[in-house]
Amino acid sequence: MKNHTFQLQEIAEQSQYLMSEVEEELAAELGLSGAGAWSKLQGTITSQLNVNFSMDGVEKRLPMPAIIGMRSNPKEEIRRNAYVTEQAAWKSIEEPIAAALNGVKGYVTTLNHRRGRDDALHSAIDQARIDRPTLESMLG
Repeated sequence: MKNHTFQLQEIAEQSQYLMSEVEEELAAELGLSGAGAWSKLQGTITSQLNVNFSMDGVEKRLPMPAIIGMRSNPKEEIRRNAYVTEQAAWKSIEEPIAAALNGVKGYVTTLNHRRGRDDALHSAIDQARIDRPTLESMLG
């Protein structure tokens, strides 16, 4: 029992932020078509984004992970071109990505409110096992 004291205390503390069983079941079901769907949309859009990139005089169509990977290229010109290309690519999909992130965040914000959380950071701080002063110190 002593080996599990921390986990049991944490479960007991976090249980105060649960809704009724019926509400939690509904939230889980709605999460599949709500936050889960928005999250999947964001992942699909970003993972399938391909952009034109010129390197060493050759133009290629590359996926975003390849562009992002060029951040560590030894050639400064390639790193700079990759950065500019990446920023333009994100800009080209900003509206669907914003909609997807707002959908996820709206779902989480609503649940946090219904579960009695203080604000949007409350559950994230608990999950990270830190307190607000620690977060503020890290951000400062």
